[in-house]
Amino acid sequence: MRRYVPPDPWLKVSSRTARRIMVACVVLCALSGAVVVLYLATPYVTGRIGSPQFLLSWLSCTLVFGIQTYSWRSIQQSALRREAERTSD
Repeated sequence: MRRYVPPDPWLKVSSRTARRIMVACVVLCALSGAVVVLYLATPYVTGRIGSPQFLLSWLSCTLVFGIQTYSWRSIQQSALRREAERTSD
C-alpha cells in the first residue's frame, strides 16, 4: 500500500507572510465580532432594534475571517515544516 503524498501547492508562501496574513485575519475577525456584540447590545441602550440584514452581514464577515484564519494557520504550519526540511538538509 502506497503512502499518501499531498500534491504540491500552487502557491508557496513563506511562514512570515502566512503569519502576517493570519494575524490580519485574526484582527479583522475580532473587530467584526466586536461590531456584532455592540450591535446586539444597542437595543438595550437605545431601546430600538436595528435591521437584521446588518447583523447578518457582520456575522458572515466574522465567519469568513474566522475560516480564513484557520486556512492561513495551516498554510503557515506547512511553510514552517517546509522551511525546517530545507534547513535540515
